[in-house]
Amino acid sequence: MDTIITQARERSLRLVLLWFATWKNGSNHYMPEWMKLQPAKYPNMIGKDGQPIDSPSPHAEATLEADIRAFSAFMRHLREFDTQHTVIMVQVQNEPGSWDTVRDYSPLAQELFDGPVPVEALAAMNKPASPNRNWTEVFGRDADEFFQVWHVARFIGKVAAAGKAIHPLDRLAEIRQEQDIKRPGIAGYRGKGSGFGTPLQPLPFGAGVGGQLAIYSR
Repeated sequence: MDTIITQARERSLRLVLLWFATWKNGSNHYMPEWMKLQPAKYPNMIGKDGQPIDSPSPHAEATLEADIRAFSAFMRHLREFDTQHTVIMVQVQNEPGSWDTVRDYSPLAQELFDGPVPVEALAAMNKPASPNRNWTEVFGRDADEFFQVWHVARFIGKVAAAGKAIHPLDRLAEIRQEQDIKRPGIAGYRGKGSGFGTPLQPLPFGAGVGGQLAIYSR
């Protein structure tokens, strides 16, 4: 990182750095090997069929803590090294979400899904305060997707907040954008002109696009 910043200064450039960490295009391929070798502590998501999915679980506290610890160290070093403010922004994660399953079906995730929807999520979607209603009761057929979006966004928000507390650079979250993609039953994809069709290019669930953006950015 120091080399990149030095080279940018020599060319009178400014930088936006990308923090891959937990998510890189919906998967955990940029996680360090020692985390991947401890799946019980740093789990991937579980699909509806009970099989592991190639995507990290947003409900794993150990994963969140490791990401916050590493990102905090990164931001601390950036603050100390980049006194000339060559870096103007940091992107936290890259195209987060999950492939092959709409959400995590692990026991912990299922317990959260069957529990009450957080009041912040209700407010984001202009839903009436309802402390005892679960995700299915509030969001119906879109419950799985909104549940995933909420927890992915909360994970990223906590990592970003930890970095900001150390070095208050602007931060951004990048999500894969809608293209010619239609997925039946998903709130962000209703009302498209040509109706529902076959996906031409997959989009990670939990990406916070379309009708999910309000709950993602809360």
